[in-house]
Amino acid sequence: MIKETIKNNKAYVAIIIILFIYLLFAYIFYKKQPEKKKTNTLIVTDNSKYIYNNKQLTKLEDESLANWNDYNIYINNKYIGEYKLQYNDKWYIYNEQRDPIKYEGNVIAFSNIDMNVFDYNRINIMDNEQNMIKNYLEKENITFVDYNIYNSKVEIDLDDDGKTEKIYIINSKINDNEENIFSMILVEKNNKLIPVISKVIPKNEYSDIDIYDLYGIIDIDKDDKKEIIISKMIYSQPDSSCEIIFKYENGKYNKLVDC
Repeated sequence: MIKETIKNNKAYVAIIIILFIYLLFAYIFYKKQPEKKKTNTLIVTDNSKYIYNNKQLTKLEDESLANWNDYNIYINNKYIGEYKLQYNDKWYIYNEQRDPIKYEGNVIAFSNIDMNVFDYNRINIMDNEQNMIKNYLEKENITFVDYNIYNSKVEIDLDDDGKTEKIYIINSKINDNEENIFSMILVEKNNKLIPVISKVIPKNEYSDIDIYDLYGIIDIDKDDKKEIIISKMIYSQPDSSCEIIFKYENGKYNKLVDC
């Protein structure tokens, strides 16, 4: 009986020792594992994905780094909530239960970034504004015919100075009466037009023209100086769309990041 008790005690001790060794190795292994860092990621569209770190935007080459994170998501500049994103030929939106969320329109989604996305409406350009644009085009030696220009504008305070700036979206039609075709985004600030981006090419090269449009208005670091997101698409390549982000600094608009 005594021998059997001693035998059982030895078995218990062996089990405890083995368990202790297992827990010790598990603890050491866990401590050695690098902590998974959160990826500060700004997702604009399928073709424009960026990591935001130390107030710098860099391209995100590996979409898997952004999969299944929680994102604040805006569709056409309107907030729809916090969801997850997963990449599989394009970005897909899922809820917490991983049920797919259908959507249509421009997407701006961000994770682990303290930023704002602004809604806006496009409105028609007034006659006096049209004249200002015509004068600008003439000074730039850009020939045009009035009825061959598509244009619209957005009014918003871009630098939180209490004054409303105007963003003009201008694209010329492809027409036999024109020598050149052009696409540009201009900002009116203090009655002066400041180019954000523009391209002018001969009419016979129209297939290579970049078509610019306003994609979104954001404030990445909430410094009250808004960034402008411009979409770019090559006329002959409808699937070539990508986004460029600009910020107003030192009297002009500079690219924070290109396509």
